[in-house]
Amino acid sequence: FEAFLWDALRHVPCDGFVLAEGESRHIGKLQLPVQVHKALQVETSLWITAEMPYRVDSILQDYPTEALDKEAIARPIHALTRKLGKKRVAAFLQLLEEGRWELLVEELMRDYYDPLYQHTFPDRRIEVAIDCPEGFQALLAAIDALKRVAPGEEP
Repeated sequence: FEAFLWDALRHVPCDGFVLAEGESRHIGKLQLPVQVHKALQVETSLWITAEMPYRVDSILQDYPTEALDKEAIARPIHALTRKLGKKRVAAFLQLLEEGRWELLVEELMRDYYDPLYQHTFPDRRIEVAIDCPEGFQALLAAIDALKRVAPGEEP
């Protein structure tokens, strides 16, 4: 993983920039190299926000529920017990069992993922709200934000 990452980074021009999804140092079973993780913390970041219904819809489009194995999803939900407590995890598992995917995704984001990322707000960030996820407006907002990160650069 690290070799592939370093190889990709060495091809970035000196006047170029890299877009990376905000992550902790641990990504699943992998770890970002310390220098890369530190750079992600101090460089200017784009912080993209969207309304919850759009976020839920996007996730469910990326992970169609017909193809999901409920048992496989239950395992990581169980792992949240230490952080969220037995009662909250039981509620998530009930939603999973009932196939109430939209509500399960929304509550997981609101109760677990959003708080997890809130404490990682970088000091140097440009916030972009995607209030029109479909179409040209969102693209224009992202391009405008990129221009502010790398003035003079055309993405």
